[in-house]
Amino acid sequence: MEYSVVELGPDDWERYKEIRLEALEYDPQAFGSSLDREKAFDEARWRSRLQPYSLDHMQWSVFAEDKSGKLIASAGAYVPEDGIAEIVGVYVTESARGLGLASILMQEVLSRIRRSGEIQSVRLTVNEEQSAAVGLYRKLGFVTTGDKKETLGGQDKVVLIMELKL
Repeated sequence: MEYSVVELGPDDWERYKEIRLEALEYDPQAFGSSLDREKAFDEARWRSRLQPYSLDHMQWSVFAEDKSGKLIASAGAYVPEDGIAEIVGVYVTESARGLGLASILMQEVLSRIRRSGEIQSVRLTVNEEQSAAVGLYRKLGFVTTGDKKETLGGQDKVVLIMELKL
């Protein structure tokens, strides 16, 4: 499958919305949000998630699209008030799995975070049952620093807290 790595801007919010809602519908156990919650977001909320990086707006999002322009994978990060970047929204459509897209997009996000020069550490949470994702994060250098119970897809799950020092 041919694909390109792309960055979206606020005007691409409808494309982003489509892949995000697909992710929440088909892999709800992988996300700390829900399909019903995000279906209710207005245009302004979707656009805000695609604002370009700046020191006032520290977030990064990258996507893969197929040759027809359909988004087939996503990965992102943002910086909450504690100053540690949080990886979010890692998803690959079922038809694009096995191509290494999650690894490619994660490496791109991590590269952008490093280039910012502002961040010393990156954190993520992952459902421990998602062994492929856990394996990918370990391969990228993340180490497990703890775990917690979280409701994912309406079910209580154990999520691993993983961190990477930059």
